[in-house]
Amino acid sequence: MLRPRALCVTSPNWLGTAYLPRLIKEAGYQVTLLAHPSSYAAKSRCVKRLIPASWDPAVNVEILRTHLAEQTRAYDWITLGDDPTLWEVLRRRRESWTASCLPVDPTGMGAELLLSKARFTIEALKRGLPVPPSKMAASRDALGAAVSSLGLPVIIKPVQGSGGKGIFTARSMDELRESARSAEEDTFVVQRLISGQVGSTVVLFERGTPRAWLPSYKRRVFPEPYGQSTVRQRVHLPGSEEVLAGFGRMLGAHGIMAFDWILPDDGSQALIFECNGRPPAYLYLVEKVGLDLAGAIGA
Repeated sequence: MLRPRALCVTSPNWLGTAYLPRLIKEAGYQVTLLAHPSSYAAKSRCVKRLIPASWDPAVNVEILRTHLAEQTRAYDWITLGDDPTLWEVLRRRRESWTASCLPVDPTGMGAELLLSKARFTIEALKRGLPVPPSKMAASRDALGAAVSSLGLPVIIKPVQGSGGKGIFTARSMDELRESARSAEEDTFVVQRLISGQVGSTVVLFERGTPRAWLPSYKRRVFPEPYGQSTVRQRVHLPGSEEVLAGFGRMLGAHGIMAFDWILPDDGSQALIFECNGRPPAYLYLVEKVGLDLAGAIGA
């Protein structure tokens, strides 16, 4: 019997992607990696075959397209390991070959929702899913009206970004004006800044259905205050399956992704404020806090 084959694709040299080949191999797959030969991921001893690529996601996605066209046997699973690579494939989603690569249903709205934090939040609100009170600001000049509508304090994020880049908070209108001057983007999601504990839930989806998940607090991050997790603590969130199923249906989710949330100090339901449509950088910590993700993938 032929061993199932998986292809992992990554572009920027993110340390978090170095764990992906091991996870996929432990799930029972033979791992092919498309990445720069000097990347952290390429140093993994779990890679069976390396397809040399570049640091440029646009170049790598074209290498990916050519490589898939040459295959006589399709891969059983394709994982896009970072945001820039994912976004580049999402931009080409109308090309038929991308359907096997995307972590969302390409025929639905999932691609648009992953490309825009604003659209993700707006659609979640329409469906009654638990997200913080939010507004979209289409320009810096529109930030004031959005903040006035929500009330201070707020957290403001670019519609597309990762690793905490471009995020800022405002507790007064003066602070808002000062921070907005140095913002690199022109379109934002504005959300009520809620006091509570921040965490995220890693989820394995199968065609919109959550099959395995684990919520945990972010106890330490680097860089502060919105960077990648370095210390996590498992937590039980009642009702997680129903909530994740709602987001899974909305996205047409398939594969590994993570949802960032805040658990309000008033004891109310956790509110999801962001979706990462690729495996999170803290995957290497997941098994340490109680989820056999490799076993779940294999099952």
